[in-house]
Amino acid sequence: VMRQYYPESLRCVLVVNLPMLLGAFIPIVRLLLGAKYSHMLHTVSGRQLFDYIDPDNVPRYLGGNNSTDFTEPPVECKYRTEELAHEYGLDPHVVRKAVQKFEPHMIDAKRLFKQRVR
Repeated sequence: VMRQYYPESLRCVLVVNLPMLLGAFIPIVRLLLGAKYSHMLHTVSGRQLFDYIDPDNVPRYLGGNNSTDFTEPPVECKYRTEELAHEYGLDPHVVRKAVQKFEPHMIDAKRLFKQRVR
């Protein structure tokens, strides 16, 4: 599961609709990434995203055609976070605490997704 959903390598990282003020920090981020990785970072807005990803694979809230609920894990991803923690020898209390910390954000993401897809 980890190799399928969290690959060890990336071709690029797309930062979508970055506010202009934060865009000023991109050169600094590139320096921190170094020559080996800085070429992978791309900022895109609007239809530029479709230069990298087919519109059918882009969520509607980003201007694409895909109405899949990306706030839910894929059906074939059968492990819960706690089960993965056990499998990789992580402290279940620490993992549970992290899950609880992010749970409100996931609830907000689901609510926003439902509003934007309509």
